[in-house]
Amino acid sequence: MKTTLPVSLLIIFLLAGLSAFAQNNTYVKKKGMSVKQYKSLIKADNWVLVDFYADWCGPCKKMDPFLEEIKNEMASKLKMVRINADDNTDICNELSVYSLPTLFLYKNEKMYWFNSGYTSKEEIMSHIK
Repeated sequence: MKTTLPVSLLIIFLLAGLSAFAQNNTYVKKKGMSVKQYKSLIKADNWVLVDFYADWCGPCKKMDPFLEEIKNEMASKLKMVRINADDNTDICNELSVYSLPTLFLYKNEKMYWFNSGYTSKEEIMSHIK
């Protein structure tokens, strides 16, 4: 009998290796993000939208243009944090990010919404009040 690995396990295997983390809409090279660093990123009175993505991810690439629009349109109300999943496997495992893209929306450190997989600009905006 031939066995195959579930897609989520294959993604986990692909998420091994490099390191970087995103802060204040920019990318900063680090040696993998810790939970403490992640928690410091989501501390804000305004909305914080965290986007876990990968350069090879088709749906992630498709969402890039409207995520950039949201970042620009909501600059006074929203902080966008983009985290490359390939570079941050530990935090992905800690937060159970097993598929991409995955979005988390926080305010005052409380998660209000999350989405795993492709979603629309309208869907994201409907959760940002």
